Amino acid sequence: RQLEDDRIAAMQDGYAKELALENQRYQREIDDLQRQKVHTEEMAKLDEDIAKAKQDKDITRYNALLQIKKGWKEKNLLLDAQTNQIIEGKAAIHNLKLATIEEKGAKDILDKRKKAHDEAKVLRELAYQEELLAVGNNKIKKRALTEQYERNELLQEEAFLKELLAQYKDIIDKGGFEGINLDLLS
Repeated sequence: RQLEDDRIAAMQDGYAKELALENQRYQREIDDLQRQKVHTEEMAKLDEDIAKAKQDKDITRYNALLQIKKGWKEKNLLLDAQTNQIIEGKAAIHNLKLATIEEKGAKDILDKRKKAHDEAKVLRELAYQEELLAVGNNKIKKRALTEQYERNELLQEEAFLKELLAQYKDIIDKGGFEGINLDLLS
C-alpha cells in the first residue's frame, strides 16, 4: 500500500494523479471490507477444531465453536452485503467522480491549446507591429502589410477553429479524447 501511495504522491498534479487517487480510494474501500472477512483458511481451521471437539465428545467446546462459526458466517454475509452495496451503489458515485476528473482533463487539454493559440496570435501581432514600424510612413506598404496580416490571421483562426471542431467531433464520436474516456459522463 505504501509503495502505491508513494507512486501516486510522486505523480505530477493533474488528470492522471486525480484519476489514480479516485481509483485507489474506491478500490481500498472494497479491499478494507474484504480484509475484515473471515477467510477460508480460518474457517478450515475452525472446522478442524469443531471436528476434534466432536470426536473428543466435548459438547461445550463443540457448541461454542459452532456459535463462533455461525458468527463468522454472519459477519462474512454482512461484509459481502456491504461490499456489494459499495460496488453497486457507490459505483455510480465513483463513475461520476471519474467522469468529472476526465472532463476536467479534457477541458485542461483544450484550454492549453487555446492558450498556445492565443500566445502565437500575440507574437504574430507583435511581428506585424514591428513590420509596420519598419515601413515608416509608406501608406501603400502599410496597407499591403495590413491586408496580408489580416488574411493570415483569418487563415490561422480558421485552422484553429477547424482543429477545435475536429477535436469536439472526436470527443462526441469516440466518447473520449486523447485517452480520456468521456463515456462516463453519460
